[in-house]
Amino acid sequence: MTSRLLIGRVPVTWAARDQSEAATSFAGPEGAHFKQRSRPVTSVMSRGRRRGESDRPVAMEDLKNLRYLEAVIKEALRLFPSVPFYARTICEDCTIRGFKVPKGVNVLIVPYALHRDPEYFPEPEEFRPQRFFPEATNGRNPYAYIPFSAGLRNCIGQRFALMEEKVVLSTILRNFWIETNQKRDELGLVGELILRPQEGIWIQLKDRRQFLSE
Repeated sequence: MTSRLLIGRVPVTWAARDQSEAATSFAGPEGAHFKQRSRPVTSVMSRGRRRGESDRPVAMEDLKNLRYLEAVIKEALRLFPSVPFYARTICEDCTIRGFKVPKGVNVLIVPYALHRDPEYFPEPEEFRPQRFFPEATNGRNPYAYIPFSAGLRNCIGQRFALMEEKVVLSTILRNFWIETNQKRDELGLVGELILRPQEGIWIQLKDRRQFLSE
């Protein structure tokens, strides 16, 4: 790889890391409200493991099998898209739900609101990873869920971001229960370049082995 190509990839990697950090901070506490959500994750990580391998690093094969964790991450991104809004220029005249939008107009797309459309996500404020099971996504409009934008200008680092989030969350869930008493309306969300809670998210990590022995 040439130096020019390497330098060109640095902003992509950095942006994906920043979005991954924000997405992970929301996904963990949301899943923490129901401890049973972490069980499919720990089950996959324990499958086929020999004695002495309990602390081995997450492997690529593990990531492929962590489908439930992926659904949890996607549902967290539905409620808290890392990039809460972005602008686009309309390239041709079009009609959107009865409104004529001429070519050349700049529009603001707000995934935070779009992802709460009850037509595609009934009871949109409820956290339901099942929305992203294969049978639930089949036939859904691909533009109903766009945490990484869509089309030609979509985020080229989205697969990397999802892999990174799976690695971090699966590693945490293998070792800890995540608990939080903070309610969603207490987060004080700030929509800057990245969507973040104003004062962070307060959580408790409890050693899984000690917790299970109690």
